[in-house]
Amino acid sequence: MKVKHIKLNGDRTIKDYIWEKPNNTEDQIVVKNIMSGICSSDVAMYTGKMNMLPEHMHGHEGLGQVVAVGKNVTGVKVDDIVATRGEPAFAEIYNVRDGEFVVVPEALPKYILEPVACAVNIADIVGKIKDKSVLIIGSGFLARVIYQVILYNNKTNDLDVVVVGNAYNEWWSSQGIVADDFVDNTYDVIIDLSDRAEEFNIDRLNNSGHYIMCAEKTTPNVDWAPFLWKNITVSCPSPRAKDFHDKMVKANVLVQKDIIQVDDMWAKGYSRDEAETAFANRASGIDKGRTYLTWQQ
Repeated sequence: MKVKHIKLNGDRTIKDYIWEKPNNTEDQIVVKNIMSGICSSDVAMYTGKMNMLPEHMHGHEGLGQVVAVGKNVTGVKVDDIVATRGEPAFAEIYNVRDGEFVVVPEALPKYILEPVACAVNIADIVGKIKDKSVLIIGSGFLARVIYQVILYNNKTNDLDVVVVGNAYNEWWSSQGIVADDFVDNTYDVIIDLSDRAEEFNIDRLNNSGHYIMCAEKTTPNVDWAPFLWKNITVSCPSPRAKDFHDKMVKANVLVQKDIIQVDDMWAKGYSRDEAETAFANRASGIDKGRTYLTWQQ
């Protein structure tokens, strides 16, 4: 089947082209695109900051309507709305493997669940934090959702959480947290959402601490000795983890129950024909919140 597809070129341009979608297998569903989120990694590929993935892997935050179901797939039917994890979510129609989608109630931006589930995954790695101090490097979408899930997981507001960043200051203030650009303390857990390589070499972790690296970094100059001598645990959470489907299921439930509130962070939608503008505005910082593409139905 020939379908429309958006490809990022790595030079601040995109290509609209026709892609030959493979037939779905018995273990896949076929999804007609409704919305696809523009992730920071998509923007990094658009600008050339991140290594380019193959064409068929562009876009991974999908929301669409099921148009076909493989005979081995259960729990979903034609016309259901599903949030998907995986590529190519910048295609008009694409296949999704069983275990990489969740049925959601409505086609609303808040049900683009892949980034929400990424935050759930990170918060679940942190787990119970009684008597632990936590530093979150970053204050945007992921940081907010991580914090909300940490509160849910720990069933208390009495947590020692410090945030570094300058996004959503009013929201953080409403949570009793002052987001700042500088910290000079040490912590039991660091959730590093930045792509700054220098964060590796800042001595902020206590002995037997936990460093959670949540963004791609490129540096040849990491000194791992302190991680060894201080018995630091390093985690690299990924949506390719075997239990990520469970995180999507949990994200779906928490969004429906309004425990995770993300409506105000999906800042703007663009039609797929405005993709060039959407990416340019994200890359230039015109759009501060998360953005998404809408596809004609």
